[in-house]
Amino acid sequence: DWQSGLKKIEYSYDYKNWAVGSTLDMGYNGTVYFRATDMAGNVSTTSATVNKVDKSAPSLTVTKGYDGWTLGSVYFTAQASDWGSGVKNIEYSYDNKNWASGNSVKMGYNGTIYFRATDQAGNSVIKSATMDKVDQRAPELKVLGIPTTRLNGTATVSVQATDYGSGIKTVEYSYDNSKWYTGSCVNMNYNGTIYFRATDNVGLTATTSATVTKIASTSSNNDVDADLLAGWEKGTDSSDLSGFSEAVNGNLTDDLCAYNDTITLFGNAAQDSLTDNLAASLDADSVLAEDKNKGMIA
Repeated sequence: DWQSGLKKIEYSYDYKNWAVGSTLDMGYNGTVYFRATDMAGNVSTTSATVNKVDKSAPSLTVTKGYDGWTLGSVYFTAQASDWGSGVKNIEYSYDNKNWASGNSVKMGYNGTIYFRATDQAGNSVIKSATMDKVDQRAPELKVLGIPTTRLNGTATVSVQATDYGSGIKTVEYSYDNSKWYTGSCVNMNYNGTIYFRATDNVGLTATTSATVTKIASTSSNNDVDADLLAGWEKGTDSSDLSGFSEAVNGNLTDDLCAYNDTITLFGNAAQDSLTDNLAASLDADSVLAEDKNKGMIA
């Protein structure tokens, strides 16, 4: 004041309630009012508006490009917005300690990725996302049922498939490692090798094999009396079937493969004519196996 001199300076947040002071801290956006009074009672009033106080962190969202099981990589993308000073940068980190600029990251393994957004005022926010559906491990197979002692009959060979990632999709078996059938259990009535394979839900495949060597094979088709077989082929009268039964009964009782071959050669009448001893020794369902030489799926 160039005349009577300055008496006091006051401030107010609402232009109603005044307090003495000429300096104050504004920690938020808003308007503050000042007034000065001189010794003669003259008053002058002014105001100031603060609109650039930003104490709020940005808003940050993280999206995953694909949420299913995969063999390969998946992209994670971060997007940020800020209603105050605006977004300054977006960064990513694999350990939440070392940061690099970027808002999109490709993850080819299971783990956690971190994103951080910072605004122009220095406020920051961190969000993480987890990748847990990368499957690069094939299934594990365990074969069960291989006989360790001599077996006079059929061995049930099966495979147990385990997958620690996407899960088992299919289990198959094969007699030649070439043509495959769906199934995990096979009845083996001969010595030989059976193959198994399992495929998981991302396409990884594991294959194993097992060899059966302990099945007793006491005979084959060649053990059946050649004259009787030739006579049957010529149309032997049904009254002679008892002789046929006696001839093949001892030879085929312990050899299901040979029994199946015999039925195939001479028809179901031969099966019906065999003695009760033979019928009791063999499983009728096994006779009807779709693959007479290689067992059937359980």
